[in-house]
Amino acid sequence: MKFNNLNVWLTEKSERGKKLIELGYTDVYGHPQAHIYYEKGIPEFDAILDYENYIKEGYLCTLLANENDISIFLAKLKGEKISDFGVASINRKNILSFDELESNDLLIVKEEESKHKTKSMLKTGTKMAFSGAGLLGGIVVNAINSSGGTSVDANTELSKGAKFILKYKDINDEEKSIVFYSSERSRYKVQLFLNTYYKSELPKQATNPSTNSSSNCFIATACYRDLYSPEVILLRKFRDDVLYKNFIGRIFIRTYYFTSPFFFERLLNNPKISNRIKYFIDKLIQVIKQNQF
Repeated sequence: MKFNNLNVWLTEKSERGKKLIELGYTDVYGHPQAHIYYEKGIPEFDAILDYENYIKEGYLCTLLANENDISIFLAKLKGEKISDFGVASINRKNILSFDELESNDLLIVKEEESKHKTKSMLKTGTKMAFSGAGLLGGIVVNAINSSGGTSVDANTELSKGAKFILKYKDINDEEKSIVFYSSERSRYKVQLFLNTYYKSELPKQATNPSTNSSSNCFIATACYRDLYSPEVILLRKFRDDVLYKNFIGRIFIRTYYFTSPFFFERLLNNPKISNRIKYFIDKLIQVIKQNQF
């Protein structure tokens, strides 16, 4: 085990509060496909990790947003169970900002299911053949048991994507940074998470949303890339206090929530289109404000 349940605080401790959300991963035929990868910046982690090997050995990086801090969680999975982990936490009041940089040749886990399936079958089949069971028997056994907890090295590739440099102040009030990266496919999902939760102060709607105002404003969220930007909060309030109170408004809301989820990911992943739509939303917001809403 690399981490042996390591738990470190990069700034002073705080009452963590409830978990707000986590930036997790997708499963591809038993191989976790991370949305974000750790590169460097946490001394306790850097002393242990060769970052390429930690990915190939099946370690995952997950960001957890809590009321009072952000936690970086590195864990090795065997099936659904965690066999080893390390956690580093940053007190929310010490968070400064993040920068985003274009980058190439980033090591990620392959997302194509067929490549994982072939590699997994061949690896298990070869082992079974050497033990006298035969290659065919190995493939059949693996096809049945591939998700049952066996640990196979991750199938990796180099990819284009983005690096995210998270800045914070340590216990000595000095600026420090942590570097993560993501594939191009996950880039805007990571950006949305950081824009929303990587802040020294969160709006009250993020920590204690009411039943109505917590429902997603899909188009605006995709355009502003922040679940709780001032613009998104204003539009939710307009929806709840104005549109819900008349018949035509309620029809519009039903139609919007029926259709907008289909466009959310497309807009989130296409800044050119979402920025054009954002221009018209900005105009709408000006009208709302002029009417003293």
